[in-house]
Amino acid sequence: MKKNILLLSLLSLLGLVTSCYDDSELRERIEKLENTTAVVINQQITALQSSIDALKSVDFDLKNEIASLENAGNTRQIEIDSLKKKIAELEATDGDHLAEIEALQGLIAALDSTDISHQNEIDALKEKIAELEATDEDHQAEIEALQGLIAALDSTDISHQTEIDALKEKEKELSQKIEELQKGVDSLKQWVEEILKNYSTTEEINAQFAAVQEQINALNVQVALLLATPDILFDVDGSIAYSPGTTVVVKYTLVNADETTEIECIADAGWKYVVTPAKDGKTGTIAITTPSTGGEGKVLVFVSSQHNTIMRVLRFEQGTLTIITNSITVEPQDTILTIDACTNVDYRVVIPAEAQSWIELLSIDTRATIRTNVITLSIKQNVSSQSRSTVITLVDTNEKELSSFTIYQRADVQANNEIWYTCIYDTIVNPKRAFGGLNIVSNTYVKGKGIIVFDGVLKTIGFEAFSRTGLSSISIPNSVTSIEERAFSNCSDLVSINIPKSVTSIGSYCFEDCRCLTSIILPESVTSIGEIAFAGCRSLTSFVIPSSITSIPNQCFVFCESLTSIIIPKSVNNIEFGAFRECTSLTSLNIPESVINIGGKSFEYCTGLTSVTIPKSINAIGIDAFTGCDKLTSITCLNATPPYAVDAFPDDVAQYCILYVPHGSKNIYTTAEGWTNFKEIKEIE
Repeated sequence: MKKNILLLSLLSLLGLVTSCYDDSELRERIEKLENTTAVVINQQITALQSSIDALKSVDFDLKNEIASLENAGNTRQIEIDSLKKKIAELEATDGDHLAEIEALQGLIAALDSTDISHQNEIDALKEKIAELEATDEDHQAEIEALQGLIAALDSTDISHQTEIDALKEKEKELSQKIEELQKGVDSLKQWVEEILKNYSTTEEINAQFAAVQEQINALNVQVALLLATPDILFDVDGSIAYSPGTTVVVKYTLVNADETTEIECIADAGWKYVVTPAKDGKTGTIAITTPSTGGEGKVLVFVSSQHNTIMRVLRFEQGTLTIITNSITVEPQDTILTIDACTNVDYRVVIPAEAQSWIELLSIDTRATIRTNVITLSIKQNVSSQSRSTVITLVDTNEKELSSFTIYQRADVQANNEIWYTCIYDTIVNPKRAFGGLNIVSNTYVKGKGIIVFDGVLKTIGFEAFSRTGLSSISIPNSVTSIEERAFSNCSDLVSINIPKSVTSIGSYCFEDCRCLTSIILPESVTSIGEIAFAGCRSLTSFVIPSSITSIPNQCFVFCESLTSIIIPKSVNNIEFGAFRECTSLTSLNIPESVINIGGKSFEYCTGLTSVTIPKSINAIGIDAFTGCDKLTSITCLNATPPYAVDAFPDDVAQYCILYVPHGSKNIYTTAEGWTNFKEIKEIE
């Protein structure tokens, strides 16, 4: 009964939770919790309802089970009491056992009809009754057996009582859980109330909405005022780059303009402007003429209407355009050429009409920012035998030239205004400006080859033009006629040089100390070689003097220590002072019949010479001409009259060298000045 009351209380409480806030205003607010808080509350209430229903079902089952056990216990107690009574009657009398047996059988039958669960006990009793029918002895043992049975029944009753106690304990636990659920419901109710405290009432919300609406209305008024204010938009952003003395046109668009809107400008000193509205009254242009002096500037633009005026500023900075190089030489093949241009102004590339057949503008690409452009040109192959050039100009929007550069395209053959070369350092060689008044317009080094281009036909390579540079080879155009003094002196890495047939003169010291020069061929056009021209060319192994040369100049081949062969043409009539001095690798010498004079020290310290033939044309041999030639073993002098040779052959040479003279001239030589110190003189046929 208590449990029923408790369950009814829980149901009432649940009904109270779900109904105590059943008013339309509260429901409306809860529904506005945007399916979050309300959903959680409903889920918790549903869970509580399910728990309560489950508890009701369990409680109902427990009640039924307790009632059943109580009824079974009562029935068994009655049976025990009846059996005890019968036993007492048996102890009191031993008569008429048959009637008692029949009574017990009736009792057993009754027990069978009431409780099938006691069938085992009834069967035992039947067995005992059968024993009693068979014998009347030892009734006491039977009575004790019956008492044992009664004790067993008592034990069974105790077990049932234990089960009843356990069920009561479960009932107590369920009561505690119900109390805890009640506390949860109370806590939930309190939480809902706390949540609802944070929500305004309908009146408060309406008041807030009204305040917000007032603010919106005020903002609408301000927006309307702003929309009514005129403004102006330009087609440029930031500072405007310009070229001095040019006109910059800025397009504009008016905003919120009406028939009363006007535009006025104020410019810095030296700056001029013209405002030109379009027919629609909303667009137009402002043409600003910049000062020729350049510099930064600004123009103030005022836009006014009936009630408002605004000001905008156009700022200007002087534009620049810089080309990294002002001259470029390209190969004769088809070429894609790129040129870097640093600029902050708009410009276009102008290719001269006469060059448009072989140069085409492909693109102007921007790198990173507008201030760095890459101009890409396509240059067609030059199939002619002449190099060609053109000047590319960069002009601004007013066609004013900002910058320019020259493109030179060489032909497949060396032009007469070009020098081709290689450099030991694989880079350009910078010569001195000594080229007969010509200027260098480009000097490039591409793929291991350098090309110097001049602004005219090259005729002269002047004084020290390439002296002390890193040249390793050089090709001179066939327009050059003169290579002047020291033009290539001290080019210690120069290995080869191509001298064209147009060259007529080689200046003094021209190739002095070109230590790596292994060979050089002078064309027959060369008629003059300056003194010391090839001095110190220590790697030069052979040399052919052109037949146009008449004199081998002073110390021309001095210190050419690797020279093993020298061919002197019949045009030479004079070997000047020290011409072959210290040519230590020279082993033999053939002096032609045309030579009439051998200068002093001409072959001094030519330590490799073993024999010399002096032609009969020789009239004089200078002092020390063969001093230090300690390997000379024979000298053949073909002149029957001894040439003048005072101190030409020192004693250390004459003592160990055989002098061969024409037949019949030995006596003359033995007494002739300069020849008397020869120890052995022999005549030849």
